[in-house]
Amino acid sequence: MKVKTHLVLLVVVVLTPVIVFSALVMNLLVSREREAAMRSMHELARAAVLAMDTQMMRAQAGAQALAVSPSLAREDFPTFYREALAAMGKGPLYVALLDVHGQQVFNTVQAYGAPLPPPSAATVLDVREVLAGGKPRVSNLILGTTTGQFLVSVEMPVTVAGGSRYVLGVWMFARDLSGQLPAGGVPHGWLISVLDRNGVTLARNQRPEQFVGSEAAPGLKKILLGPEKSEFRAVNRAGQDMYGVNDRSELSGWTISVGVPVGDYEQAAVQAKTLSAFGLLFAIACAMGGALFLIRRLVLGTQRIAQAADLLVEGKTPPPARLEIADFQDVHARLADVAERLAAAEADRRAHLEFTQQAKERAEAENRAKDEFLAMLGHELRNPLAPISVAAHMLGMPDLKPEQVRTASAVIGRQVQHINRLLEDLLDVSRVTRGIEALKRQPVDLHDVIHAALEQVRSMAEARRQAIQCDVPDAKLVVLGDSARLVQIVSNLLHNALKYSHEEGAITLLVTRREAWVDIAVADQGIGIAAEFMPRVFDLFSQGSRGIDRRQGGLGIGLALVRSLVLLHGGDIACYSAGPEQGSTFTVRLPLAD
Repeated sequence: MKVKTHLVLLVVVVLTPVIVFSALVMNLLVSREREAAMRSMHELARAAVLAMDTQMMRAQAGAQALAVSPSLAREDFPTFYREALAAMGKGPLYVALLDVHGQQVFNTVQAYGAPLPPPSAATVLDVREVLAGGKPRVSNLILGTTTGQFLVSVEMPVTVAGGSRYVLGVWMFARDLSGQLPAGGVPHGWLISVLDRNGVTLARNQRPEQFVGSEAAPGLKKILLGPEKSEFRAVNRAGQDMYGVNDRSELSGWTISVGVPVGDYEQAAVQAKTLSAFGLLFAIACAMGGALFLIRRLVLGTQRIAQAADLLVEGKTPPPARLEIADFQDVHARLADVAERLAAAEADRRAHLEFTQQAKERAEAENRAKDEFLAMLGHELRNPLAPISVAAHMLGMPDLKPEQVRTASAVIGRQVQHINRLLEDLLDVSRVTRGIEALKRQPVDLHDVIHAALEQVRSMAEARRQAIQCDVPDAKLVVLGDSARLVQIVSNLLHNALKYSHEEGAITLLVTRREAWVDIAVADQGIGIAAEFMPRVFDLFSQGSRGIDRRQGGLGIGLALVRSLVLLHGGDIACYSAGPEQGSTFTVRLPLAD
């Protein structure tokens, strides 16, 4: 056999396995390219879901924050409108408040008090469903009656203190939602569509003005509203033959579809085939070059893995990487997963450490409060003991005059009464805070309550040369409550105002009816309250920074007891002070009897 024949045979022997192997590699590459394209579509769909959920969670957080507004609870809608404007800023989120009939109370897209159109039948049905469900939900696409434009909303049922029910909606225009879809790195021909639970398009990355508000093609709609995740091939409304995937938001129930024209989808496979053919020719012509190319891929993979390992040591998460060798890709993915787990564990450790530190601080604060209370209690009990001791010593002296005996007895009586009042306050606070205080509810006229409270503090006011100015409506004001406890509430506030006002000062008692409620305000021109103490003014044993050697006395439980009694009566209490030496005002709000 000639050398030429041997060379030919050698070429055949060499090329045959190369050709077979190249064909297998070509098929593998085509399959991988298609899988990569489908995976990218799934990732893009998931990214779109996260983008939509982010907007809806932001709207839901805003609704939850506004739902607990005190102005909404007391149905002070002008104030609540201003709070909603301040909370949402200049958009893209807006706030609408609807009553049980679907009529808008206000909408921040318009000025407060501007005329608002009557609700549509769909709006009335939607409000009923939200109130019946009793929990927040994300709406389908809505055609706004006020704006005439498409929008979506997070709708939250709200029940205010008076029992009225409303639906609080935080909404945004659908055009703004389309702008939140992923754009960076998305190929030009790829179509992202967001459909609501009825299959109506509410956002789109291509020509949203043409398709938002319309339903998907019937066949495609059936696919998209089917399983939560699927892969399909269908013809869209524009007549394009497309491969697609869909994903669904657990928060809103919306379906996100990513479609790729068949030509674009197959383009990667065609490119892979062409690349494989050129690779085969290159391998035949330059076997060594092919070997070097493969070595380079191996080296690149090991370098990427080494870099990922270095980042893992530094506590960082390796960035996503696409390695040509599957084993290297798997190792890289595992390293990234380990990094994420380590980061999560570190976050948990930090959170636990922060929680432990906060618990320690709370325990230390409670311990300090206990020590301060014991010191104050000792001080308050020691003060009356000194006069009692002196009076008792006088009674033991011989040849006392009857007037001296009466004086000593009066001193002992007053101090014992003071100690008894301290003990009664402590017992009252104990019963109320433990929930064992039972109110004797009956209709009570507030005029009688005010009169009894004024009688209790009259001697103190006269002794300090202080005037109490009363402004009480002549109309009868009846509340359902415990008469003794209501007198205790008003007298404690008056006693507090007298105690912390300057001698010869003036105290104002103002009673105002506000629909089904009555406000009792006690204002003084005394020492005022510092801003840093305002959040703790109703806490047990809180008396600001006056210290133990204070002239006013007391255990710091009066206001805490007042708040507890007010809450037991279904009311509320608030405090206002412009600062030290600016006086203070305490306002009690109680529900009037039907």
